[in-house]
Amino acid sequence: MKTYVEVEDAGQYAISTKWVLTEKLKNDGVQLKARLCARGFEDDGCGRTESPTCYKDSFRVCLILISTFGWRLNVIDIKSAYLQGIPMERDVYILPPKESHTAFIWRLNHSVYGLNESGRKWYLRVVEEFTKLNVKKSQFDPAIFYSHRNNKLNGIIVIHVDDMVWAGDDFFKINIIDRLKSTFIVSYESSVVMKYLGLDLKQDRDCITINLSKYVQDINAGNIEVPSDRISVKESPLTDHEAREYKSLLGQLNWATTQCRLDASFDSCQLACFSRSANIGHLLRILKTIKRLKYNDLSIHLHNLGEPNHLEILCYSDASLGNLPDGGSQGGHIVLLLGNNNKASIISWHSKHIRRVVKSSLAAETV
Repeated sequence: MKTYVEVEDAGQYAISTKWVLTEKLKNDGVQLKARLCARGFEDDGCGRTESPTCYKDSFRVCLILISTFGWRLNVIDIKSAYLQGIPMERDVYILPPKESHTAFIWRLNHSVYGLNESGRKWYLRVVEEFTKLNVKKSQFDPAIFYSHRNNKLNGIIVIHVDDMVWAGDDFFKINIIDRLKSTFIVSYESSVVMKYLGLDLKQDRDCITINLSKYVQDINAGNIEVPSDRISVKESPLTDHEAREYKSLLGQLNWATTQCRLDASFDSCQLACFSRSANIGHLLRILKTIKRLKYNDLSIHLHNLGEPNHLEILCYSDASLGNLPDGGSQGGHIVLLLGNNNKASIISWHSKHIRRVVKSSLAAETV
């Protein structure tokens, strides 16, 4: 599979390229990785670019099903996924790096990193290969694929760009996963204890645990030092540096609350109201919230819920009228799957600003 062919430079429009160097932490130390990327912002001729990734709620449902069916959880990472997408449907030329020492330019056979449609080309290739293997795409989440055998579910695959989570019976592994691994180049594979999209996943006999402790511990709040004379003046506006750090911490806090740390959802919603007008008091509060998250660890446990055909949805919701500092109303919910073995697992939650105007508590709760 050749990614490009050399052609004569006859004045074709060619996109420039650049090397992107990244450091990846491996078991044996830090590994330097170089990737040649096209400057996609120079390309305005591409069509559709969307590339579905799995919803967080759908992912948790899949983990619950994996635990309930008693399958082993596996994670695989595809090497250079974008270079393995479907062939280009238009002529795209790129300028080779100076290290190639050539007078030619490159016409792409397959998409490369940096092009706007690269993600979609890869996704369509995945769908193409799954179709050949008789693996079906979910109607509710286009990043979830599943297989049936003898009218029973026998395997699930969840994709997020080049990362795949899969589980299933031996037939599913031999006839689908092994054939998939012979088609794509796999750079990493793990099971039982693994990392997926920043989440630490661990599988026990009847439970899959999601933990975010490493991410939370790596949140760096040490770049902010508030002088003692300003701490007592809570209404004091932030400096430009403090305002940038506040927004950075807020973004990291928001991501943590949507992935695992639902215990900070209320604080995250409240602090987001001041993203443009934060003061010292708000900065101290977000530092205190992050410190609490680091001190109090929290994991989500997705249990074996017994008979898959007897699962029930359990939902709790509430709202408060005008409780936010900007006068807005706040609403929240938590959704669980309940099994016939009296165990429950959380699949969704949020606490956020109600965007519609409400004038009563009843209206806020209805929305």
